[in-house]
Amino acid sequence: MGADLPGRPLGAQLLGYSALIDAYQLECPPPRQLTAIAAVGQKTTIMREGVEWVLLPRSARLRVPDAPIEHLGVALKHEGVDLRVIDRLFRRDVRAELGAYIDANRAGLYTRRAWFLYEWMTGHRLLIEEPYGAQYVPLLDPNMYIGRRPTRSSRHKVDNNLTGERGFCPLIRRTERLAIGRVEQLVAEAKAIVAGADPAVLRRAVGFMLLNESKGSFGIEGETPPRNRLERWGRLIAEAGGIDLNLDTLNGLHRSLLDPKQRFVTYGLRTEHGFVGRHDDFTQPIPDHISARPDDVPSLLDGLFQAYALLKSRRYDPVLTAAIIGFGFVFIHPFTDGNGRLHRFLIQKALVDMKFNPDGVVLPVSAAILQDLLGYRAALEDYSVPTLQGIEWEPDQDGNVRVTNDTAYLYRYFDATRQAEYLLDRIEQTVRFSLPAELAYLHRFDEAKRLIAQVADMPDRLVSLFIQFCNQNEGRLSRQKRDIFFAELTDAEVSALEAAVEASGIGGLAH
Repeated sequence: MGADLPGRPLGAQLLGYSALIDAYQLECPPPRQLTAIAAVGQKTTIMREGVEWVLLPRSARLRVPDAPIEHLGVALKHEGVDLRVIDRLFRRDVRAELGAYIDANRAGLYTRRAWFLYEWMTGHRLLIEEPYGAQYVPLLDPNMYIGRRPTRSSRHKVDNNLTGERGFCPLIRRTERLAIGRVEQLVAEAKAIVAGADPAVLRRAVGFMLLNESKGSFGIEGETPPRNRLERWGRLIAEAGGIDLNLDTLNGLHRSLLDPKQRFVTYGLRTEHGFVGRHDDFTQPIPDHISARPDDVPSLLDGLFQAYALLKSRRYDPVLTAAIIGFGFVFIHPFTDGNGRLHRFLIQKALVDMKFNPDGVVLPVSAAILQDLLGYRAALEDYSVPTLQGIEWEPDQDGNVRVTNDTAYLYRYFDATRQAEYLLDRIEQTVRFSLPAELAYLHRFDEAKRLIAQVADMPDRLVSLFIQFCNQNEGRLSRQKRDIFFAELTDAEVSALEAAVEASGIGGLAH
């Protein structure tokens, strides 16, 4: 696979990342946006083969670098930080020319950022003197990215606000949907809702929401396990804040997740390549997503664990942390089965660890995702579709894929913005609708029971069933359910009980 620039404009002068990919023949998926100078009257944006090309007029007063390596500074200044392209660039023999470029202007904002990134990503030290007197500059521009609380690098005069470590560092761009204060507002709303709830009702609501989270997570995978398995997985979710995130705990969770009675159950990290997709009529794989190579999985998970520890220690945004860790995990796909449910477990763990949830409350995020599976798939495909461009693979004799090139960097470094936006939307749904709806349902349910008790003396189980059946049938008890469960009630009693349920206001509330 050679360097490929989809939809490259004919006769255009490449700039920034497009110039780096072309000059150094970098084998990587291109950034979503590329820049070039072309014969246009004014700045123009065109979409070609999934890439947004920004075309600048030749009259634009923009200096085109003489040396190819200088396009790294152009890219960092005008196009942001694409760690995938930069990783591939630094794997070329560019140390001498990069060092000369940086040393010629070691106090420059973008040369210092390039300098830091080279030493951070490669572990190799360039023979450059420190830029004494230079002011510190953030590695990620706060106007473009949502970075963490920084740690200072006095050598480069750079504030490192990267959202991860060298082994795993997805980035999140600043967008309207990820507006400043949105998460804090949701935290405050959730705490206010819980504080205003009756403690006894809240305890029951917590149990229902925990069960819904477990059911939702299995439901996303198309599974309906028995209640005892749902409750067991729910208990593990409830205990998420009390476990350390490491490979041993992941393996333990994986064993708890799978049904040992199932055939073909495989425990532990994958030892084979893997993909998500389908097969054609000749059993040839048609992948929608290709998992990380099995040899890369341990180091990728180690990087993910380190990144999580860093984001916790720097008190990064809890929802963005959940997106980075949860989606990063499912993209790696370290196990043969169960990755989706473990990915949603990690989302829950991050929300608990980072103090998003009210104390003792598990928000049913998976249930909210289940209500919007199309959006969920779109968030997954936002990563998988462009990433497939960087993966070379061939089918094996078992209908699986075998990856033939270096792909670890595709899982270490990616843009997690779309996944963060989606997750925040779904969490907003749970806070502003699911949580108050659950509490309202239980309040109305208790009122319905009180009103029913004034009409007929029935066992609590039958009272609950009567309310449930009426709520499922527009406020009326169906003839079939009456014959099976309530044959001893008179017509007058049934009508009075239906009126009691209606008076409670429970009608139409979901549970």
